[in-house]
Amino acid sequence: MKNIKKIIRIIITYLIVKTKIILIFERRIFKYRSLKYKNKSFIPYLKYNTFDYHLSTTFYFKEYYSKLKDPKKQRAISFKTLSNGEGLYWAKHYYYGSIGKIHRDNRTTIYTETENLINDKKLNNSNNYFINLGSSSGLDLKFFKDKFKNINYLSTDINKEIIDFQKEVTFKDYQNIKYFIGSSEEVIEHLMQDDIKIINKNFIIFCNGTLQYEIPFYFRILFAKLKLLNNNFYFCLSEHERKSNNELKSFHIKNILWQHYYIGLIDNYDFKTLSIKKQGNDKLNQNINIIFSNT
Repeated sequence: MKNIKKIIRIIITYLIVKTKIILIFERRIFKYRSLKYKNKSFIPYLKYNTFDYHLSTTFYFKEYYSKLKDPKKQRAISFKTLSNGEGLYWAKHYYYGSIGKIHRDNRTTIYTETENLINDKKLNNSNNYFINLGSSSGLDLKFFKDKFKNINYLSTDINKEIIDFQKEVTFKDYQNIKYFIGSSEEVIEHLMQDDIKIINKNFIIFCNGTLQYEIPFYFRILFAKLKLLNNNFYFCLSEHERKSNNELKSFHIKNILWQHYYIGLIDNYDFKTLSIKKQGNDKLNQNINIIFSNT
């Protein structure tokens, strides 16, 4: 039976992926997350079904997207899944919906560890900058802004509609929050500008479930850029950790999600690990919470 399914998958992959027929559905596939949540099919007037799952997850993302040799094209696809209203949809979803609270409740460790870092290192002053990579609804940054009012804050994400939502809703009553639209390595380049790097002694870079959306090529570039920072930084991250036969390499999980070997790259660039803690009862899929630094 398994062999039959494998043969069928190979045949379908050839028919719709190798021939690029699947690209007919591409614009709808870019909205795969919101359509599933709304129980809508890629085909108008139908409900989400097995066809939609396999077309997007099995054939488009697994057989097409993950096997592309051009990282620029992979990144363009990843970004398009959060463009044209999708970024705004999920920013609202995480801000107003229960899923945002559930997500934060499942990542309490990184909040506690980051709070302890700021207190222990006495970072709650205007010499320091808190940078939120992939800030989405902005609620992570708001959490720290409410507790540590003297730090400078920078909210970053990949498109304007997400940042505009934060300005109009999350931070409408807040002052002295700056914004930057760009990818993770572009954020690090932004931190190297004179008006930021001279004024601020330390960068607190906070990342909650964002790096899983970085494809391996740009994930490595991010670390290479971090190595070039002259300012002291503390990088606080919380990401899913999935077991693999080869944990030394990044690998594709599903859709636009990737698993990276964080500890390996931290060691490779001679960064100092300050804290590693895991959270979750699932032994196969836990959250790994790491704080590392160049100090």
